[in-house]
Amino acid sequence: EYSILLENMDIILKSELKDKYYIVARMLERNKSFLEILVNKNKKNGYELLEFIIKGKNKINGGLIRKAVYLMYKKFNKSIIKIYEPEKRDKKSVYINMGILDIIRENIEYFDEKTIKEFIIGAIKHGNAKLRMLGYRYGSEIFGSEFLRKALKDSSKSIRKWAEKFVNDEKSRKNKRKSMKTDSLIRMSIKYFESGEYKKSLECAERVLEKEDNTLAKVIKAEALWKLGDFVKAEAILDEVLQKDDILDAYIAKAALYIDLGDFKEALKTVDKGLKKYPENFHLNILKAQILYWTGENEYKRYIERAKEIDSLRTEVFMDSFWIYDIPPTHPIFSRINDAFKLLMERNYTAAEGIIKDIELLDTPYSNSISRELKILLLIRKKKFEDAEKLLRSVEENENSLGIRDILWMELEMERKNYEKAIIYADRIINSAKKKGFPLRDIYLIKSFLLEKIGRYQEAKYYRKLAEEES
Repeated sequence: EYSILLENMDIILKSELKDKYYIVARMLERNKSFLEILVNKNKKNGYELLEFIIKGKNKINGGLIRKAVYLMYKKFNKSIIKIYEPEKRDKKSVYINMGILDIIRENIEYFDEKTIKEFIIGAIKHGNAKLRMLGYRYGSEIFGSEFLRKALKDSSKSIRKWAEKFVNDEKSRKNKRKSMKTDSLIRMSIKYFESGEYKKSLECAERVLEKEDNTLAKVIKAEALWKLGDFVKAEAILDEVLQKDDILDAYIAKAALYIDLGDFKEALKTVDKGLKKYPENFHLNILKAQILYWTGENEYKRYIERAKEIDSLRTEVFMDSFWIYDIPPTHPIFSRINDAFKLLMERNYTAAEGIIKDIELLDTPYSNSISRELKILLLIRKKKFEDAEKLLRSVEENENSLGIRDILWMELEMERKNYEKAIIYADRIINSAKKKGFPLRDIYLIKSFLLEKIGRYQEAKYYRKLAEEES
């Protein structure tokens, strides 16, 4: 029933009907939560619908007007100052002003104290008791007892009664204000993340973590670090969160990180772990369906059906607006790394050096680490062994390393023709690869080549055979 209603509203919005916005607004009066879905589905018509609800002359439900004002700011970042009219006494203006107070309360970090007070004082001077009550409530949450004392003298009995109930609970209000500040910083961090401003998102999350040990802030910090290219640190934070708190957001974030790396196998493992704890979660079920689809597993249909059982409307909206049919590209940094490796193998050193400089410009711990390691490989290929060794020793203790230091040492010793030393590093690589479950074929072939170089032919034959079995 809800799906049909939502679909009908969407069809009407896209039509040429003269009164389409009024018709949809009336349909939304009992289903206000659909307003945001409609705006997400169709930005142009959604914007015009919000404008109609806020500015139109037709009689519209007050709660819908309040929601529209909030969404106009949230979705389109339109200035709320222009529509704030505390002196107006008509019903529509009251709900517009309520929507504006909602915006201020949810986004206090974006406004200076003077502006916030100006809005709240305008509300508590209004003739409408509901708007005054909202002004007092938000004012006391943000600024404390100053606005509660004003509420005790209000002409409305219900407002005075409300103020009396809370006036002695100063400790509770202080905790609430602290919580509001944290919540606001987290919302800001999410908003910056969604708009692609990852450094600002990281700053907001770190401001929260300076004051308290907040799990959600840690997850957001990890997400921002991963988008900035610091995959090692991002993964470590998410692992720490999952060890201590085992929260849903961390499973989703970690799976998304692996998707960004193009590692669908690890993404699926993470989602499966999450589903063991949260089997009824919509996000994890639909995410598993999406990953299975990308990996060509027909089982994805079963998880779409599972998501439908949990929430049929959200599944329909997701399939219509968010389902991705093409395999997503990996993080841009990886295509640049692959290009650099390819050029190094082709001995096109000038072009490879240009790409290494591009990666270096990203200026994140991860990009700095990989650019150094690519530089080492470049120096080895150009036979500048002393410079390569000096740089290699400087990155040995770098925690953001890709974990290819043994490979670089082996490459260096091979180019120097120190084959016995190269074999030591080859053995270390084999042991590490076995522990991590990595493919062994190539390293077996390299070890076979090195053994032949020092005349250990029987052992070389053995490692060639192992390589064939790996294939």
